[in-house]
Amino acid sequence: MACIAERGLQATTIADIRQRAGVSPGAIYVWFDSKEAIIEAVAAERHARERSMLDQALGADLRDALHAFLAAYLE
Repeated sequence: MACIAERGLQATTIADIRQRAGVSPGAIYVWFDSKEAIIEAVAAERHARERSMLDQALGADLRDALHAFLAAYLE
């Protein structure tokens, strides 16, 4: 995500990502077969985290739920 934040989605290459991660050129392909696969994995992780925060927040009353969700999300 740091590479994408610095260079933008289109300009970031898989070489940029692997260099930032400190792995060899072949090692990144053990886990991901493309830059798109990395982006999908990051998105899935974020969605799961957001869903967990939302589930936890919904256990409270609506006002408390919204406050808890926003606090966790912005953290």
